[in-house]
Amino acid sequence: MAQPSVRLIVFDKDGVLLDLNQTWLPVIIAMAEYLVFRLDGRADRDALLAAVGVNITPGTDTGTIVENGAFAAGTFAEMREIWAGMEPGLAPVFDDHARYRADILRISQETVRGKTVAKGDVLRALTELREQGYALAVATNDNTESAHINLSDMKIRDCFDAIICADSGFGRKPDADGLLECCRRMGVTPQQSVMVGDTATDWAAAHNAGFRGFITIADTAPRKPEFIPETDAILPSIEGLADVMEQLFG
Repeated sequence: MAQPSVRLIVFDKDGVLLDLNQTWLPVIIAMAEYLVFRLDGRADRDALLAAVGVNITPGTDTGTIVENGAFAAGTFAEMREIWAGMEPGLAPVFDDHARYRADILRISQETVRGKTVAKGDVLRALTELREQGYALAVATNDNTESAHINLSDMKIRDCFDAIICADSGFGRKPDADGLLECCRRMGVTPQQSVMVGDTATDWAAAHNAGFRGFITIADTAPRKPEFIPETDAILPSIEGLADVMEQLFG
């Protein structure tokens, strides 16, 4: 088989490899409830959720994480800034960095461990891509321990040649350094690399890194989300990605 012109595929994790709502909605709800507890009830859980891009049915645990919202596309630090701006009483909570970080990490891990929901048959799709000769990597704004929990739950951690997280020492998307580190480890150039993502943050990281292409995963497929400036293809999941890669870059 001839070597494809693209040799590396870098995946975002949340919303691309795993189902964002089914996996992370319980986590963000638990985080908001933790903040309400720390304020002795002097905060509105649903308002906290709405501020970071979660549409919640009032008084229930039923809702939807907004595509490209602060929770879907940003970082915990960015959400902390949003919450601090709307609830000044949270300043002492956030100022106690060690306790806050430990509590949020514990909540996240306890809520998601063993409950990650894959976005389709990702193992089969990744296996097919590896069989076609692609190197595979993950670049996520999640932390390393949480990311490895998700990938292990889905039994796909060993599919990847590199896993770059927010705490890996290469910054966070949309910075390019994490994607460029994936290239360095695989011995390829950005022009031999494609990013698969679902947010404007992913697109910007690929653009900043000089990647050859960007493929969008969106529930609106084949319609392009408005927040994605341009894309080579739009898919509902990574199932069938191997065929699309062959058509576009083979």
